[in-house]
Amino acid sequence: MQHLITATITIITFIAITLAAFYAASSPAPPSPTPQASTPAWARHQIHPGETLWAIARAASCPRTDTRETVYNIMQANPGLDPGRLQVGQVIKVPATPGYLAAYTVIGIPEEP
Repeated sequence: MQHLITATITIITFIAITLAAFYAASSPAPPSPTPQASTPAWARHQIHPGETLWAIARAASCPRTDTRETVYNIMQANPGLDPGRLQVGQVIKVPATPGYLAAYTVIGIPEEP
């Protein structure tokens, strides 16, 4: 009986490891950020009630830009920014895109040297 239990546990473990390896191999890798040819234009955005970093990045993304890349760029432009602790009134740097400037209250400030 003990041998049967050990064999069953071994088979279940083998199946779990195989499925985990298959899942990891079939999951697409996150896109790597594309290097910018020129310095992007930045604007300052004041956080409003209920806003998330994802929503801000989605609004600031160009139509053909992956929102995840914009989130990454915003995080790089704002060292120490904690997306889970955005505060109303906090000001962050965001990519200055025409659609974004029209949709949100943004204070344009030139990039600091």
